[in-house]
Amino acid sequence: MRVRQLSISTLDTICWIARLGSFTAAAERLHTTQPAISQRVREFETNIGVRIFLRQGRGVELTIEGRELVRKAEPLLEQLEDLAISMQPDGAAYGLIRLGIGNISMSWFPQLVEKLRTLMPNLKFEVDVDHGGMLLEKLDARKLDIVVVAGPVDTEKFAGVSLGYDRMLWVTSPTALTKAGTADLTELFKAMPVWCVPRASFYTRIAISHLAKFGVDPYKIDVMNNMAAQMEMIVQGGGIGLLSHTLIKRALNDGTLIALPDEAQPTEPVHFSVAYAKEDPHRAVLQIVEQALLMSDLDRPNGEGRMG
Repeated sequence: MRVRQLSISTLDTICWIARLGSFTAAAERLHTTQPAISQRVREFETNIGVRIFLRQGRGVELTIEGRELVRKAEPLLEQLEDLAISMQPDGAAYGLIRLGIGNISMSWFPQLVEKLRTLMPNLKFEVDVDHGGMLLEKLDARKLDIVVVAGPVDTEKFAGVSLGYDRMLWVTSPTALTKAGTADLTELFKAMPVWCVPRASFYTRIAISHLAKFGVDPYKIDVMNNMAAQMEMIVQGGGIGLLSHTLIKRALNDGTLIALPDEAQPTEPVHFSVAYAKEDPHRAVLQIVEQALLMSDLDRPNGEGRMG
């Protein structure tokens, strides 16, 4: 076999198939099509006269020869990546970065993007706004490169940085409070629509547990998956909503929103992290993580450090 038959792109393709377990997942990661990936592997196997993959259901597994190839190829590809990075200035990173964030992050996300455009002007961004569970699923499937999420993160699977803590507050508007005509919390929750984030979010479990003592039926709680839109609806007199303190600071300060008494509020803080896959983090990903830590306006206790 001639050396030129061992192309870098083909070795990279084979290693990504091995990591992700399927041709389709590797095609998505490498921004190409599944037929193109299949053709690349088929030509390589024909040239060397050895099978690299065996199909197992919807996925694939390496043959004995394939495992040996990947074992030897991965260090070579890492060395080539390090060589390429060492010869580029910091601002030379280019391509598409897929970011996943929740609504709370929007309080500081615009400033983060502005800073990143200064540091790495050749990057393009694709932003997915969703709740943490869905974002982590997409990160695990390599459909996102970086996510900012609330709640627990699997540190065996992901790496990242703690961004700090936020509080979730039950709030209403002066207009809605006047219309309800009562300051009694039990009566207040009965008189007004109660809005929360989607039931798949761990916020909802916290919220429901605190509302039980006021006789609130969890099945009568309405949900909205956009916290900024929920805030606007509550400001306009739409009832009671569970909202991020970080997101509504200004509205609380100017009296547009009013926090309910302390006995109605969840006591647990909400922990946020910026997370990314442990395997093969690109230098641009690590730079974005570093800038997210610098730009976040969440509360950070002393000693808060790196995960994973």
